[in-house]
Amino acid sequence: MDANRRGTGNEATRWKPGQSGNPSGRPKKLHITDALRAELERTGPDGVPNDTAIARVLVEIARAGNLEAIREIADRTEGKARQRIEQSGPDGGPLPFEIPETREALERRIRELLGEPETEL
Repeated sequence: MDANRRGTGNEATRWKPGQSGNPSGRPKKLHITDALRAELERTGPDGVPNDTAIARVLVEIARAGNLEAIREIADRTEGKARQRIEQSGPDGGPLPFEIPETREALERRIRELLGEPETEL
């Protein structure tokens, strides 16, 4: 196992508390994405760019009445339709909401919701 992960080894290279072992985070694109983009930019044997040829085929399928193709075109050009989500309280009524009277009561309620133990100040 890596010395940094076990907490042993050279102090200079050990991760500090709160320091990420992956500071750059997850890569934004996968390698397949780059490969697909490169293929779409190429020209097919008929002299038509691949992205144009695929778009033409998709439009033809949509014109034939294929709902999936129609939806795909609409989503890509107009954006996906927003889905309305209703949130309601018990029995479909409004969500119960109370504003605590004091800062202490608010902090106590936050700790309660977070499952943190009561602390004496």
